[in-house]
Parts: sequence; C-alpha cells; structure tokens
Amino acid sequence: MSSILHFKILKHFPQLSHCLTTRHYEGDITTARGQEYFLKSYQFDQSNFILPKQVHGSEIQVIEDKGLLLSNKQFAADAVITKRKNIWIGVLVADCFPILIFEPSVNVIAVIHAGWRGIEQNIHLKTLKYLLEIMNCSIQHLLIGIGPGIGACCFEVGKEVSDKFVKRSTIAAQFVQPVSEQKALVDLRGLITSDFMMADIPLENIENMNYCTSCCSDLFYSYRNEGKNTGRMLLAARLNESSQDDK
Repeated sequence: MSSILHFKILKHFPQLSHCLTTRHYEGDITTARGQEYFLKSYQFDQSNFILPKQVHGSEIQVIEDKGLLLSNKQFAADAVITKRKNIWIGVLVADCFPILIFEPSVNVIAVIHAGWRGIEQNIHLKTLKYLLEIMNCSIQHLLIGIGPGIGACCFEVGKEVSDKFVKRSTIAAQFVQPVSEQKALVDLRGLITSDFMMADIPLENIENMNYCTSCCSDLFYSYRNEGKNTGRMLLAARLNESSQDDK
C-alpha cells in the first residue's frame, strides 16, 4: 500500500489537494519535523499549516483570516472549516475517523476528527449544518470522504458507552450489537454514513475507505492495539490558488 491515500471522489478536482497518510509515511507526522517534511513535499511551510488541539468534542473552528496562522496558538476543536486558499488544514487519527467534506461550487473544505465521543455529540452533523447554513453550501454538491477507522468488528465497548448510542435514537441503536450483558460492538462508520444520508446527502456523494484500523494495524496506527503512544495518521486538505498549484 502507498504511504499516502486519496479519496477517489475528490481526487480529480484541480482546486483541491488532499491526502491521508498511513503508517508507512516517512517520519512521525505528530512532530514538528515530520510536519515540516510533509509541507516541504508540497512546497509549503509551517505558517500555512493548521492542526487543532483535538479534544473529542464538537467544537468547530472556521479559518477566515491569518490571525490563527500568525498567533502560533493551537486552538481546541475537532473540525476545521475554511474557504481560504493555500492553507493546509488537518486532523490526526488512530482509530478515530478522519472525514473530509468538499463543496466545489462554493470552494469550501472541512476536516473532522470523529471519535466515538465526537460522533455521540454529532460533530459530523454540526459541521454539516454549519456548511449548509453559514457557508451557503448546497446539499446536492457536498462530497464526503470517510477514511479508515476502527470497524464494528473491533470496536467493543462497555454498556456505559453503548447505551449512549442506544439512547441517541432508534436509528443509532441499530448500529449497536450486544455481545454480552455488559459489552457491545458499535458500528461507527455505519452510523456516520447513515447520519449523512438521513441529512439528504446522496449516497453517491459519500466515499468510505472501508479499512478497520484495528484489523489492519500493519497499514494504520491503532490506539486500541498499540496504546496512546502509537503514531497517528494525518488527513490534510487545502484549496489551491489555481489548478497549477495542485499536486
């Protein structure tokens, strides 16, 4: 497998660059040196790269000017939205789901870090709502890529977690499969996809990279398999100034 993956549904837009690193990517993407290597490969520098401090919540940060770029302060958020050109926005994941949303008619992008806590708090739907209501996106034009994350085969949780999804809605409850009185498997990917479809995103506008990061830990980092000190994958995206800027 390549050290970098791309969503097929998004790959052929000249105004968009994006990538998702695997564990075979050279360098530790969580370090400043690893991020510098990544940016240099696209002929950018650290001043054009934004990574939020991910807090497993539902906070959204919109990048509208250079203030956050110049402040060198990391903000707490699990989704980042921008219409600015030539700025990389990204999230880091290891079992949580990286989500990229692109609306080509208005040229806006969003990246989302969706762990179970964020999904339970509707981080993906809140981001979608912001795009539709504030950024004037069209529901029919939105394109969504959902990257590798822990699958229903491996995401076994206790009753205190599974009950949150059971109580969330009857639809969410369908993605919870009890395996004992105190344990259940939760299909987070299925739930995210269902939520987007229930919000009227056409199925053909949603691409899933159907890898389980826990099963495929030879390809991806897995918090569950390897602990908190494991590496991370980077989902990053930028809007290009022109088609010649694309890589």
